[in-house]
This record gives sequence, structure tokens and C-alpha cells, in this order.
Amino acid sequence: MKKNSIKQLWIALAILGVILIAAVVVYVRALTKNFEHEVLLTLEEVSNQGMISVQTEAKSKLQLLEDLATIIEIDLDGETSEVLQDIRNELMPIVKGNEFYAMGIVLPDGTTYSTTGEVYDATGQGFYDMALQGESVISGRIPMTVGSDEYVNLYMTPILDDASKEVIAVLFAAYETDKFRSSLEVVSFHGAGYSYLVEGDGDTVVDSAHPTSFQNMTNVMDSMLEADAKNEEAVALMQEMIQNNESGRIIFHNKVDKYMYCRPVGINDWYLLTVVPLSVVNNQLNVVTVDTVILLVVLGGIFFSLMFLLIKQQRKKEEELEELAYVDSVTGGNTFAKFQQSFADVMYSHPNHNYALVSLDLDRFKMINDLYGYEEGDRIIRNMSNLWEESLRAFEVCGHRTADRFVVLLTYLDQEDLEERIQNYREKLQATAHGKYQLNLRVGIYIIEDKTEAFSIAYDRSMMAFSAAKNSSKQYVAFYQADMEEQLIWEKSVEDSFQSALRNHEFVVFYQAKVNAETGRVSGAEALVRWIRPDGTIVPPNRFIPVLENNGNIAELDRYIFKEVCLRQKAWLDEGKPIVPVSVNLSRVQLADRELVNNYHGILEETGLPAEYVGLEFTESAMFDNEEVLRNTVDRLHDIGVKVLIDDFGVGYSSMMSLKVIPVDILKVDKSFIDSIGDERGDKIVISIIEFALSLGMSVTAEGVETDNQYHFLRQHRCNDIQGYYFSKPVPANEYCKRFLVSA
Repeated sequence: MKKNSIKQLWIALAILGVILIAAVVVYVRALTKNFEHEVLLTLEEVSNQGMISVQTEAKSKLQLLEDLATIIEIDLDGETSEVLQDIRNELMPIVKGNEFYAMGIVLPDGTTYSTTGEVYDATGQGFYDMALQGESVISGRIPMTVGSDEYVNLYMTPILDDASKEVIAVLFAAYETDKFRSSLEVVSFHGAGYSYLVEGDGDTVVDSAHPTSFQNMTNVMDSMLEADAKNEEAVALMQEMIQNNESGRIIFHNKVDKYMYCRPVGINDWYLLTVVPLSVVNNQLNVVTVDTVILLVVLGGIFFSLMFLLIKQQRKKEEELEELAYVDSVTGGNTFAKFQQSFADVMYSHPNHNYALVSLDLDRFKMINDLYGYEEGDRIIRNMSNLWEESLRAFEVCGHRTADRFVVLLTYLDQEDLEERIQNYREKLQATAHGKYQLNLRVGIYIIEDKTEAFSIAYDRSMMAFSAAKNSSKQYVAFYQADMEEQLIWEKSVEDSFQSALRNHEFVVFYQAKVNAETGRVSGAEALVRWIRPDGTIVPPNRFIPVLENNGNIAELDRYIFKEVCLRQKAWLDEGKPIVPVSVNLSRVQLADRELVNNYHGILEETGLPAEYVGLEFTESAMFDNEEVLRNTVDRLHDIGVKVLIDDFGVGYSSMMSLKVIPVDILKVDKSFIDSIGDERGDKIVISIIEFALSLGMSVTAEGVETDNQYHFLRQHRCNDIQGYYFSKPVPANEYCKRFLVSA
């Protein structure tokens, strides 16, 4: 009996062992499948990021050349030395500013002039011929010099005759392949992943510097076949993908087995090849497998407890990973990744509802963080999330994107229903501020017509609408319209060209004189910025100022204009001109900058201009942001001798009582009130503003004065200064000096 019991025990242990081994095998296979699936998804995403980087890199440089080709002026009929000198004069600033290796021009007969000083014949090179036929093209990699192991990629665009529109030459730029490579170097898989950029026949456009990649590769297919003859099938599959312009994954061998994701770039016949070793999966798997074996050896006698522990640990890890990926650390709600997943589930499972994708954030949230601290900022973000969660209906979902930015999928009956819900949300959110500050929403809404379209498309379009709302001074909600894509392209072009425009002094100061109402003599001026492009095109301020305010570059432009004014004023002063104070506009976004006064004081000291000859203008709406901060800023500006003006008074949020608290020097009455002169109620309002300001010891300037009746009315009622077309429109510095800075 005892022997039978032992035998039965051994049989039971054997059965348990078989079950355990089978369970381990199933477990390891499941892990392998899961790890492999995650790696492949990540590989595809890395490939997509690389494609976007390549497209952005290539298109931005081609756009630069195309713009330059319309304005470049070089006499191509001169002597060779003269042509070379003209090319260097015209193109070297572009070469340096964009880190090109060289630039130059190719004539229809193949004669090529380069900023390197070389003159050579490009006849017979296919990409030049394509450009001569009127196309903008990018070449594969080309040796810098014959036999060189350093390469460049050529960007080429035709130069057209203004009259005939025929191609008269080709403008090219050579960009070092090593620099192009940097746009592909997306860190992935803990440094184990890398990418190639190849032509349709496999020839290298950009190779990889990764130590496990094909070194000195000229053709990826040849390199694969040289690495292992078993790669024939992988090469054939790659060729089929390229022929059909498809994306896909292959496995090839180069010392170790590797995944390669092949994706067309959309430029020439180029393909992006993103590679990661299969060992990435195996390494992850090995860690779990070794732990499992150790546990089996140590705890083999308590099999069920071990299995329970393993399952519990695995579930815990999955929950932790899911929480990291799907639970936002600030709001406790959905992350952006979870929102995307939920969006796809709703669109697939319940497509018969009306849906709208909403993107929103707060105006000047950074200012709130700076003024009240990050703890208060996080409280606001949590309130934004909680208010949405409380109001969501069936099939609706909210997600936290980043900082104060949220995305919300809403159902709706009609557009009014959406607008009413947004307005209710706005009011509830403002109530959480308890009167301490204003929470101004900016909301972009995309009405989803096609429930099968990709989330990325819907999100991009909601963000286009959001950008429109962000740039609007009249509305805080915008619905997506097809023409918004053009505005997005414009905003990107402004952002891309801003720094070069500053360097090239394309932002020019115009001056609009202010005239003393009593004496008729100039008493001051306002500096107004104009953007004059190299081709002479003048970009109106309302086209670029909102973009710069939205992307944060407006503060840098403000400081640039202030310095330009100080330099010009100092030069006139040194020349003995009878200069008068010039006021410079200051954007409201700078109010939260604790270094504002130090920065402007530094400019005064650097230029040597006495502070009495400049002033700073705040818009009246800035008084609504934070009265205490604005007063402190005004006091500190007074300490360094700078006068402060309130611009556009009467159209913002502030009241006259704010002027009692904030000791500004000059009040500028908005043009909308000046236009009402002649109307009984309008006359009374203007008189009241003037008398109130004078009673507080302020000087009053009337903006937008255009008629004799307006001028005499303002003079009669003791308005100090007049600004407007009645005396002068904004004019360039030289004209302003000739007309107004003359001795009596």
C-alpha cells in the first residue's frame, strides 16, 4: 500500500510536471507573441516618425530653394569670375544659414557655378535634366568629390524667366548626407534600432552609422545578399513591395536575424527601411523565462502556489503598465494614448451617432503657472478633466494631451448643441477660479463625417480649428474648415522663417507721429513693425503678429523692435536732431516674465539712450490679466525712467477704476471712440474719458484721428496729443526724420 502510495505520488508529480511544463511552454509562447506584437507596432511607429522627419527635412529645403528661385538676381551672361562672385554674394548667406555644403546655379548647357568657386559641366546627370525640365527634385547621395567617401544630397529647382516662364537655369543646394542622416536617427529599442533611406533599386540615399548596420553600403539589396544567401526571399519580397509602392515587414539575416519595416517616403522613389534585431524580443523573453525556471526549481513542490504567484505578478505588471500608458498622472483620467484607443473603439462599435472631436486649452496657462505656482496649475488641469468627466454622455470620452491641452469626443444633435455644451463647460470652469483670474478657453471642433477615417486625420483637423480659435481675437471656438490647412501652412512658414527674418533685419520700424493738439508740433511717435520680405513683399502685421503670439516668438520680436528704436533714437540724438519720445508696443504675454524690466533696462544701457526718449505701450486688455503684477511692472519701469502708455483704451476688459490703481503716464483713447465724435453720446463718452484721465494726472492721446472736426473737438476738450492720418500715417524712419525731426 505504501509502495502504491509512493507510486501514485510519483505519478501525480509526473502529471503535475507535465502540466507544469505544458503551462510554461504555453506561457512562453504567449509572451513571445505579445512581445513580438509590441515590437512590430513600435517598429511601424518608428518608421512612420522617420518618414515624417524625412518629408519635413526634404520639403522644407525644397521650399526654401523654390522661394529663393523667384527672387534671386544674378547676371548669368557675365564673365565667369563675375558670375562666381555674384553667386557667392547672393547664396553664401543662405549656405551658412541653412548649413548647406554648397549652393550654385546650372545653365541649360550644363555649365555649373558653385559657391565653392568651382565651375564644371553637369551635362548628362539625370536629376539636373529633370530640374531643367521644370521639376523640383532631390538626388540620391553623391560623392563630394571624385573618390570621396563623404557624400551630399542635391536639392534642385528651376529658375524661370519672368516673362516667358521658361527654365533659364537650375538653382541647387548640396546638403551633407551625414546631416541628412540625423533626421533618421530616431532613438528606438534602447539604441538597437536604426534606419536606411534607399532608392527604388536599393541604391543608398542615406546609410546608417549604427555599428550593427551594413557599413559603407552602396545598395541594400546587394548588401543583404552578400550578408547571407538565405536573404534572397527577403530581397524578392522587398522588390515586390517597392514595385507595388507598398509598406510591409520582412525578416533578413545579417549576423543575426532582424526585422526590417519598408515604407515609401513619397519623395522620388525613395523607401525608408527601419531595422531592429529579433533579439529585442528574445532578450525581453529571456528575462521572464529565466525567472520562471528559477521559480520552478526553487518552488517546484508548491506548483499551484507558484502558478498563482506568477499569474498575480503578471497581472500586476500588466495593470502597472496599463496605468502608466492609460491613466494620466495629473488628472487620474485618460491619457492621450488611451483616448486614441477609445476613439477607435467607439467609431468601430457605434458608428451611427453624430460625433465631433474637440481640442482645447487655456490662453496663457504658462502665465498662471508663473504667477500662482505649478500646484495651482495642476489644480486647474484636474478641474478641466473632472468637469468633462461629469458631463460626458454615452459613447463620449475625454483625454489629457499635455499641460493644459485636452481632447474630447462628443456626440451632438446639431451645432448649437455643441456650442451650448462648450459654453456651459466654460462657465463651470471659470467658477473654479473663484474670481482670482480669468480662464479663457480656446476650442477647435472637427465634425466627423467619415467614421472610418484615421484618428490622426481627425485630430489634425481639430487642431487646425484650434489654431484658428487661438489666433482669433473675436471668438474662442472655431469649427474646422477646408481652408484652414492653408492657414496652418502659413503659420509654419512664419515660424520657420522668423529667426532668419530677424537676422536679415526684415522687420522694419515705421513711425507714426503724435502731435501736440495745442501747438501743432510733434510731441512723440509710436513705433510700428512692418515685415518686408527680401522680394519686397510687405506682410501685414495682422498676418504675422497673431502667429508669433501663438508660438511664443512675439516677446523676442518686441525686444528686437525696442532695441532698433533705441539705436535709431541714439543715432538721431548724436546727430543733434530734436528727437521726441517714441513708444514701443509690449505684448501682454511678457507680463508674467519676471525678467521683463531687467531685459529692457539692459537694452537701454547697451544702446546708451536716455530712458526719457522711449516708452512702452500695454494694450488695455493686459490690465485684466493680473492687476497686481501689472502695477509692480509699471512701478519698476518708472524706477528706470521709462514711461508707460495704455493703448486701445475703452475696448478691453478693464474699468476706469483700474487706472486709479495702475499709475500709467499716458492714456491712448481707441479709434472706435474717436470715430463716434459728432454723435451726442459719443461726444460725452470721449469728454468723460479725457476729463477722468486728466484728473488722475495722465496725459491723453487720441488714436485714429482723421478729420478736421475730430481734431478741433479734441483740442477744444483739452486732449493733449493727436495721432492718426490727420497728421501722418506710419512712415519709414528716414521720412519721419525729414518731416518731424527738424529744428524750429
